Amino acid sequence: MRIVWFFILLLSLPLMAHNQTVILVYHHISDQTPPSTSTTPALFKQHLDYLQANQFKVISLQQAIHSVENNHSKHPEKSVVLTFDDAYLSIYEQAFPILKKRKIPFTVFVSTESVEKQYKAMMNWQQLKELSEAGVTIANHSHTHAHLTQENQNSDVLGRQLDIAQHLLTERLQQTPPPLFAYPYGEFNSNLQTLLNTRGWYGLAQYSGPFSRYSQKTRIPRFAIGGHYSGMTAFKLRVNTLAMPVVEELPGDPHVERMPEAFHLRFDDLPFARQNFQCFYNNHPVSNMVWKDKKVSFSVSANLSVGRSRINCTAKDSKSARYYWHTLPLFNLNPNSD
Repeated sequence: MRIVWFFILLLSLPLMAHNQTVILVYHHISDQTPPSTSTTPALFKQHLDYLQANQFKVISLQQAIHSVENNHSKHPEKSVVLTFDDAYLSIYEQAFPILKKRKIPFTVFVSTESVEKQYKAMMNWQQLKELSEAGVTIANHSHTHAHLTQENQNSDVLGRQLDIAQHLLTERLQQTPPPLFAYPYGEFNSNLQTLLNTRGWYGLAQYSGPFSRYSQKTRIPRFAIGGHYSGMTAFKLRVNTLAMPVVEELPGDPHVERMPEAFHLRFDDLPFARQNFQCFYNNHPVSNMVWKDKKVSFSVSANLSVGRSRINCTAKDSKSARYYWHTLPLFNLNPNSD
């Protein structure tokens, strides 16, 4: 199984150099919504001001994918993509006017059931159509926003989640959505990746790290911005991160019910000193690392948390104050697991 995942990873790597883009995902832009998933309008403006003042180029998601995949020679040295999940009304009322005035592209991933049922917290189809006609990318976030990695979600059920949403987006907005899909809750597994690969779609996840040649097209990382991760210190750190050159990651499927016995990362090269490499699980450092050439192995002694958790690995660049960043997401949706 490890060999299979290794070759899947290799086949998913386009032939390109070191272009990268930091992709951000927001939910609410409001000071009246749940703090953990919200960024205030004032702070959102500060984010944009920082990007402008520090020569970041905000590009569309499609441009980033095309540029990174094709190793475009004119890919901006510092580029950022803005995405929003769930089509909350605050995106239309707060974020859209700000971004439209500044002529900044962005993408909204829509769970269509909540729009169809006209939930008060969500945009309606007229507002989404207005965004679409203004050049905003509107893309698929499933129909019901269910936990798609649950065991009872077979391929037919998963396919219907994508198909219904894609049909509604096409019909209501009168244009074909791009082959982009944001996983609900950021959760994915090998079955979902296979489904997207079969369709030729890109999968947008929700774990930390820049998008680069080393990213699989069906698990593109995005930094979540919200709550205490909205502050300027955290924001500056994230948009200045560097893609860690990981070419092999084991285990490959993040959907697990117990903590794996070991984790393995193999690197294309080591642009950082080994002593600068460190990993954390639930904010606790991982200490038992074993290096062999360009491969590191380690285990985590803590029990696996129920729900979504992650191992964040970072390494300070020896030539700057920036950090290389790679995350191993873990999804445990079984409350009775070890």
